[in-house]
Amino acid sequence: MKFYMAAILAIAFLELFSVCIIRGSLGSQTRPRSVCEGYHEKPIKKQRVVDYEKLEHGLAKDAILTLRDGSRVCVKLERPWVKNIIHYVDRKKKSTEPQ
Repeated sequence: MKFYMAAILAIAFLELFSVCIIRGSLGSQTRPRSVCEGYHEKPIKKQRVVDYEKLEHGLAKDAILTLRDGSRVCVKLERPWVKNIIHYVDRKKKSTEPQ
């Protein structure tokens, strides 16, 4: 009788342990790199920006600006200062392309 109780407890423990492991691994999945959680509202000096990536998901249009120090900043694409930065980066890329 004690053997059966020990076996049942061991199985129950293993089931509970596997459920915890599965839930933990699902919760630790990383988000895609192209998802913005918050937005930078203040204008950034265009000389600090080295690249950008446009994002379109649903009706929202965002961009991720890559700065000289390697940091990435989410911004709203419709902001005038963001459009100015994108135009600046595009012109800079064109001028450095080989002819």
